[in-house]
Order: sequence, then structure tokens, then C-alpha cells
Amino acid sequence: MLLKFKVENFLSFGESQEFSMLSGQSTKLKQHTRKIGKTNQSALKTAVIYGANASGKSNFISAVDMAKRLVVKGTENTVAFQKHFRLAPEKENEISSFEFEIKIEDEVYAYGFDIILKTKEVKEEWLFRVGTTKDFPIFERTTDKNGNVNVDLSIKFKRKENRLRVHYIGEDTKPTQLFLTELSKRNIRKIKEVLPIVKVFDWIEDDLVVIYPHSKYTGIELIGNDETLSDGFCEFLKLFDTGISGIETKAEKVENIFKGMPEEIKNDIVQNFDDMENKERRGVVFGDDFFSIYKDIDGEIKFSKLMTKHISKKGNDILFDLGDESDGTQRMFDLIPALIMLAVSDKTFLIDELDRSLHPLLSKKIIELFLKNSINNNSQLIVTTHESSLLDLKLLRRDEVWFVKKNEHGESILYSLEEYKPRHDKEIRKGYLHGRFEGIPEIGSVEELTWLPNLN
Repeated sequence: MLLKFKVENFLSFGESQEFSMLSGQSTKLKQHTRKIGKTNQSALKTAVIYGANASGKSNFISAVDMAKRLVVKGTENTVAFQKHFRLAPEKENEISSFEFEIKIEDEVYAYGFDIILKTKEVKEEWLFRVGTTKDFPIFERTTDKNGNVNVDLSIKFKRKENRLRVHYIGEDTKPTQLFLTELSKRNIRKIKEVLPIVKVFDWIEDDLVVIYPHSKYTGIELIGNDETLSDGFCEFLKLFDTGISGIETKAEKVENIFKGMPEEIKNDIVQNFDDMENKERRGVVFGDDFFSIYKDIDGEIKFSKLMTKHISKKGNDILFDLGDESDGTQRMFDLIPALIMLAVSDKTFLIDELDRSLHPLLSKKIIELFLKNSINNNSQLIVTTHESSLLDLKLLRRDEVWFVKKNEHGESILYSLEEYKPRHDKEIRKGYLHGRFEGIPEIGSVEELTWLPNLN
């Protein structure tokens, strides 16, 4: 579970800002929390983030995603240029900082790094096990002014060869590469002592999922591999009144998919799937269409196109391309897999602009369904939204509502509704729209528009 995330000098975040999923003092809706190990603390299941346009809501999601990309894809495969806080030009050559505090099983870990985004030089990197009274270092990495990397391991190894092996990986780490990334590339999973490091990498790679407003069908290939989950997907489509009676895949010839595409590019795309196992399925989006890719018994790569089914006046199934569906329905193909995975796993989903192309009732229903169906697991749902109907203290706790605003220097500031401590019977939606909690646009008067023609 995500407990905290810190960011500094990234996009609209200048000075360090902290987002927390630790529960506050509220005693309401206790089912929205999960106890953290043997401590007295609890983690929240959900958070809803509000703010005016250009306040930094999406930049917060991007900050989490940037930290994930730097770890999982590596610095060399991540575009980071001009991602610093640009309203202070000197920040270009200063460090940007990212830190996750996460709960894995019964342990809490803090992993973070300081990096100069312009050069991708990692200045510091650290991993601690967080205790109730003090923290215990697992590794600390530094890069000196000459580009020399030093990794200080606090792990006690039973076998000398394992200690030396991990030590040499540290020595091989480039100044522009994260040690966590470098370690994950090596065959070290059988070394018991580095298991906490492996778990942290795996959580960032597998259990932290970001969905943007224009993401295409994130995670739907996971659903297609499981008949029970596929049935659940269809039930959600009916529940949300999409008019879709079911989904179906239709075999598609490779030449039809890549029609008009240069042969060299087509071959490059197909070769990307050569390493697939026979029973494995992967998903790929071309335009507005989603294709499931698999290998037949002869090892030949096959493509199946996802189609939606509607019932005709005569009761027959009519197939439609996914691109023929409305923007709202296509958005549901992103969100339903997330809802299903949240109900059956311990993943943390961050969804930017939950309400994009959705009716307000659907946005609220998604939050309700998540909270109802994930009580017994450690999954989390964090969303940004403008939908004010979610501001209901019967639906959410005070500490589950967050705001983003810009200060006088153009920096994004994160703060929680918990700071205002409104009464539980208070109509916070009205207070928000009236500006009590800030986080709304300061719209000027129409009279200030001097270019408008004089209609009098």
C-alpha cells in the first residue's frame, strides 16, 4: 500500500510536498482503512484530489508516474528534460526528489532518490525499513562530484560471495542509473538477504498503476486471460448502462491490421511478441481498436480484435468495433479492469480525471463500488476529479479528500480537508464551491474583457 509520496522540483512542484494515505483523527468510516502491521497506524483505501484547472492535480499523478518510470524503465528510457520547476530557472541544475513510503506485507519501507533531471545524474538514493521508533537503513547510495558511485549496504550476508556480488553490482551502477534499477536487471532473486529490495522494486513495477485521461484500455488483457474476470467485465458494462450486452474477440488477419504500413515497421512490431509463451496473451491498441495477441500451437503469432455486442430489435447479436462506441463507453473499458483488479488484488491505482467523459452518477458509483468490493484487501484508489458530488462525508472521510492550489510563486501546494476539520454533518460540497477550502478557480468578471464589442 502507498502510505506517503514526496516530490520536489518537478513540473509545478517547487518546494517539497507530501501526500499522505495515513489515516487522520477521524473515527468515521473505519472500513475505509487497513491496519499497518503491529503499529497503531492505519492506511487509507482511497483519496480524491480536487483543484482548479492548472493547479497541479495532473502533475501530482505525473510525479508518481515519473518516479515509477525512472525505476522500472531506467533513466535512459525516460524523458526527463525540462521537467523541473521552470518558474525558478536555477532549479534546472538542482536536484529533483521523489520518495515512496509503502507497506509490503507487514513491513513499511521508504525508498527515494535525488536526481538532476537535466543530466539524469542520481545524486543520492536510499532504502530504509521504517520502524515504530527509528528507521533501519538497507542501502544508501551517493554519487560524488567526479561521478563515482558508492553504495553503502547495511545488509548482513551469510555467504561472502553473495555480499561481493551485490557489492560489485553497486560498483557497476552508472552515475545516471538507479541502483534499484540496476539490481533488478541482475539474477539476484535467489539471494535471500536482498529480498526486501526486490519486493520494493516489484511493488513499484507491478502494484502501482497509473491511468491517464487518454489511456487506452489499461489492463484489459489481464481480464481476457480469466473467464471469471471476463464475465465480471460484462456485468459491469451492463451495470453502467452502456447498452453493451457482451464482448467478443474476432480473429483478424495480420495484413489487415497493418494495411498501408511499411513492411519494416510491421516486422518490428511482430518481433516484439516473439518471446511470448504459448498460453500467454498480450494486448495492443491500434487507433481506437484493441487487439489480443497470442501464439497458436505452431508458434505463429495471431491477433484477435475486441468487439462489443449489442442486441438488435429481433434479438440477434450485432458486433461493433470498440471505436464505434461513445467516449464515455471507451473510458469504461479503462476503468472496469481497474475496478476488477482492485477487488481481487492489492494494487494501488492512480486515475487522473476520473470523471472525464463520465456522467456524475457513474463517477460516484465507481467510488462506491470500489469501497464496497475491496474491504478485505489492501488495494487503493487515488483519483483526481472536478466532480463535486463526491464531496460527501457520508461517502468519504475528511482525510480522504485532498486539494491542490497554486501559491504566489506558481508552486503547487498539497493539503487535506482534514486540516479544516469540518463537522461530519457539514455539507462540504457547498463549502468547496464557495471557496472555503480554496482549490477552485478565481474567475474574473466578464467586464474585464476589453476586447468584447460594445453592444450597448
